[in-house]
Amino acid sequence: MPSTVELTMRQEDTLELPARVVLHVDIDSFFCQVEENRRGGQTGRPIAIQQHQDIIAVNYPARALGVVKHMRPAEARERVVRGGGAVLQVHSECGDRISYGPYRATSRAMIKLLQGVEAAKMVEKGSIDEAYLELHPWHPGSGAPLDVPAARQAAELVRRLLLDKLGLKASVGIAPNKLLAKLASGRAKPDGVAEVLSPQQLALLLHSTPATRMPGFGGKAADVFQEAGIATMADLQAWSEKDLKSSLGFNADVAAKLARWCHGRDDVAVAPRGPPKTLSVQMTITPQPLPRHPAAVAAGVAVAEAHNSDGDMLQPLVVGAEDYGRRTSVLLAAMAGDLLGRIEVDHEDEGRWPKQLQVQLRFMGPGMDKQWSRTTAFPAPTLASAPAPAPPAPRFGADRGSVRHPAGERVVPADSTIAPVAHRTASERPASETAAPHASAAGVSAAAAPRGGAQGS
Repeated sequence: MPSTVELTMRQEDTLELPARVVLHVDIDSFFCQVEENRRGGQTGRPIAIQQHQDIIAVNYPARALGVVKHMRPAEARERVVRGGGAVLQVHSECGDRISYGPYRATSRAMIKLLQGVEAAKMVEKGSIDEAYLELHPWHPGSGAPLDVPAARQAAELVRRLLLDKLGLKASVGIAPNKLLAKLASGRAKPDGVAEVLSPQQLALLLHSTPATRMPGFGGKAADVFQEAGIATMADLQAWSEKDLKSSLGFNADVAAKLARWCHGRDDVAVAPRGPPKTLSVQMTITPQPLPRHPAAVAAGVAVAEAHNSDGDMLQPLVVGAEDYGRRTSVLLAAMAGDLLGRIEVDHEDEGRWPKQLQVQLRFMGPGMDKQWSRTTAFPAPTLASAPAPAPPAPRFGADRGSVRHPAGERVVPADSTIAPVAHRTASERPASETAAPHASAAGVSAAAAPRGGAQGS
């Protein structure tokens, strides 16, 4: 990887800045850093994050040992342990159910921190671990035009704030648009700053960046590029927009985008994302026994028994089995608690409350693809903090072992002592409440569609 110095090719500080200056802030190995901070801030050792039977994140010390994303967990564990590190389990609640709660909370804190940067005219969340900042064209306070030292100072300020306030190391790219800023931050990794502000820097970036590194152009596009002999972004400049459509088969919109991007042009503005139209949680249940992460195995026999698991294996949840209703209810309870947590955060940030609640269940397998769903009005926000009344006698739904209360269509666990189940927080749920794989591949999801306003019912 080219070093920051190679890419930057620092110009004189009198270099005239483009009309727009964008910073792309990318947290290095985001999931690994969050887990390190949650576990006491031990940094510098090789870390990989396991989710189910996949490696979803690898920090730079682990990469130096040959660990890559999507490697078999057993192989990754062997390498990092040999290097003095560990494969950590992605955050879970109720035993083995994955929850991104801590990662979403860290991402939210990151955006709020960046929104407070005085030099930032606009902040846009790119994903859970990245953001774009468009800088004011003048110095805050003095009103003097923005110059190169000020742009670099803003980038370093952002990195320092993230490290001091959140314990996160970040790489930052400085460029005239979002595309180039994102590509530059990739070259700055790990824990660095890179800029693309001059024609020379732009030419170097375009001639050294693989075409497949452009956002959204991996996968099938990579095969097309390879067959056409296109290695770098600069190679695309030999193809007209018409040729990109007729010869390479890209549709009109994609061809037009490639024709702009290969010259480093990107007119998409930095703009805050509006709040999501729906908030959802989901879980896919696999049809066969799966090994559990060693950390879950070490949690004890009591948890394993509650999972109906044999030691280090999660056992299938068989439709119609004696424990099917109980274990399905546990899954729904965990998902409901997760969903409520997200709704409460959204209510705090956006001043709104959901209008509807929908629960879906889909079964897939050889010759089978069935889906059920139920929709109901979402409970009023006052219920979130009110003491829960004793539940009326539940009625089991004949189609999927769910529970319906006479008062409405809220889905709750059969063995719940409060209603609705979404009001029980994660801290109130015993660790034994977890779900195991299903006998048939299935997806369970619940979504809440928010309405505008502060106190919708």
